[in-house]
Amino acid sequence: MNVVFDQERLLQLIGSLHILTGFRANIFDRAGNDICLEDNHSSFCARINNCPEGHARCVSCDAQGVRLCEEGSGFRFYRCHAGICEAILPIRAGGTPLAYLVFGQFLDSSPREEQWAATAETLDWFPGGAEALREDFDRLRQYSDREIAAYSEVLGALAAYIQLQGMILTIEQTDLQKLEFYADLRVHQQLE
Repeated sequence: MNVVFDQERLLQLIGSLHILTGFRANIFDRAGNDICLEDNHSSFCARINNCPEGHARCVSCDAQGVRLCEEGSGFRFYRCHAGICEAILPIRAGGTPLAYLVFGQFLDSSPREEQWAATAETLDWFPGGAEALREDFDRLRQYSDREIAAYSEVLGALAAYIQLQGMILTIEQTDLQKLEFYADLRVHQQLE
C-alpha cells in the first residue's frame, strides 16, 4: 500500500493548530518517519536534533511511539527519550493506520522540577551535559491534565477530518510508476 500526503493542506492545518493552541503537532508515516511538513521544534528539541546522536535518538523514539500506538487501540501518551511529553494517534482508513498524528514537546502538570530531574538523567550523552539544555527546557510549556485530554479529543476529530478530506490517501502504483518514484528518490538523495 502506497500512502500519499497532501503536504500543503496538512501544513496549513498543523500550522493553524499550533497558532490556536500552542501545541506542536506533526504527521508521521506508517514507519514513524516525520513527513517533514516543517521544522516545528521547540528550542529544546531543536538543540537535541542538531546533535547527530540526539537526532538518532529522536528518530528511534518516534518509531517506538508508532509501535506503542499500533499495540493499543488509539491514542497513546508517553515520554520521549529526553523525558518530555508526547502523544500519538493513528489516522486510519478501514481500520488500517495510514499515518500518525503526533503532538508533543511539552510538560505535563507534575512539578516542573521533578520533570527536569527525570529529563536531566536521560541527557548524560549530550555535549555539555544536561545543564546546557536547562534554559531551553524551562521554556517548554506546561499543560494541565484537562488541557491534554481536551487536545487529544480534538486531535481524534482532526485525524478523522484529515482522512475524510483526502489529505492522506492510499494508492496502488504500477511497476513503471514504482520504478519512476525510486529513480526520482535516488536522484533527490544524491543531490542532498
